Amino acid sequence: MNQPQAPPAAQAAPAVEAAPTGQAAPAAQDAPAVQAAPAEEEDPRYQDPYEGVYNDIDEDGNLFYNTGPDPHYAIH
Repeated sequence: MNQPQAPPAAQAAPAVEAAPTGQAAPAAQDAPAVQAAPAEEEDPRYQDPYEGVYNDIDEDGNLFYNTGPDPHYAIH
């Protein structure tokens, strides 16, 4: 019986030449410098309704008012 023969093996791809040592890749040399993004500013139209009201928390997790004669008056 005749069996089909496998196709001849594919020839190996030609070797890739390495870049000369001591030289960076061209893409790295042409890349633009990275600039830092500008700092984000808080929107002046936004007002936090709780800003300045609860600014202290005790060791038990109780919130304290920031206003009034006693700033450590606990809210229970």
